[in-house]
Amino acid sequence: MLVAFTFVTIVPNEVTTASAAPPPNFAAGRVLATTTDAPKRDVYWLIFDRYASDRGLELQFGVKNDLTPWLREQGFKVLDDSHANYLSTSLSLSTTSNIRHLADLTAGTTGASFRERVYGSLQNSLVTQQFKALGYHYYHLGSWWGPTRIDSGADVNYNAAGASDFSSVLLQQSAVPLALRALGIAEETFSKNFQHGRYELQTLDGLRDAPGPKFVWAHVLLPHPTYVFDTDGRYMSSAESRRLGEAAAWRRQFEYANSRLKSFIGGLLALPEDKRPIIILQADEGHRFNVKATDEGEDKGGFDWRTATPEQLEIKFGIMNAWYVPGGVDLGLDPKMSAINTFPVLFNRYFGLDYKMLPDRITTSIGAVERNVLLDITDRLPSLK
Repeated sequence: MLVAFTFVTIVPNEVTTASAAPPPNFAAGRVLATTTDAPKRDVYWLIFDRYASDRGLELQFGVKNDLTPWLREQGFKVLDDSHANYLSTSLSLSTTSNIRHLADLTAGTTGASFRERVYGSLQNSLVTQQFKALGYHYYHLGSWWGPTRIDSGADVNYNAAGASDFSSVLLQQSAVPLALRALGIAEETFSKNFQHGRYELQTLDGLRDAPGPKFVWAHVLLPHPTYVFDTDGRYMSSAESRRLGEAAAWRRQFEYANSRLKSFIGGLLALPEDKRPIIILQADEGHRFNVKATDEGEDKGGFDWRTATPEQLEIKFGIMNAWYVPGGVDLGLDPKMSAINTFPVLFNRYFGLDYKMLPDRITTSIGAVERNVLLDITDRLPSLK
């Protein structure tokens, strides 16, 4: 009966997703460049979910991030005043990967079609089509989260659950994990964050020597909750995480994420200079300070952003944004550049292409995460005044 109930809750959503109208092809009508005078270095776009800015981390947790000085020592340009343009992962990644603000991306949609357009736009985006037009091989490392689990435009998809996550979702949402925990069987078998996080980090390590040129887009749910990684990568049970409290559990997972980033990036920088890639390490959003606790750390209660303080806005919208471009190339990166201009800057200033720069405006919704945008908060962020 419990399994049948789970099917009832999952199947309609799967059917709706499968039957949704395909999103517009945002490369249609544009002649994508196929040549460039720039060296075709590998490009890594690493999205570490909810990796807040240094300022946001200090405000929320009182933590000084040891990764940013290390990155600078390695030759990275860290954009201290960079922000996400939108409130959630889906809005941020769909707009950045299609080089469009949300009003343009979702024009003509309402209600359910708004979400379908946003989610659908994460498949075969303008950015990935441009890389492929330039002769790049596209590797996609997906999370357990449905919209980025795979990319239909990728040459190779990597996901811990394989081609379909349906069986994994069914198992997660049934009574089986609870029953096995009661029998003393290790619960990490059923932790999506642990399974997928470990798989993605291991896969990234293995891609360094894959033939290029390659574009690698990885969406890694770290330091995003749930907090399942201890500082040494050991599995941290839900009971242990709750006992520690959010701040301590977050810090352990955050320290683990930093250690793995140093190891992975260090390996890329150890390559001969002519083989070193371009690395863009970013977040899609900052820390969700107003979360109502759920297994995935999602905010189901909503929040009226008209009441947010400047500090709360920085915690939520300030993001990690760090760039490494080898060969002494200076892209003239603005410390206040928002995520939306990531690829106009890269395509124009490195590859010599012609993409329009967009306004660095920070916009949010009032209440639920995925509503049409209602509130521009750019001028309420002190660092952007």
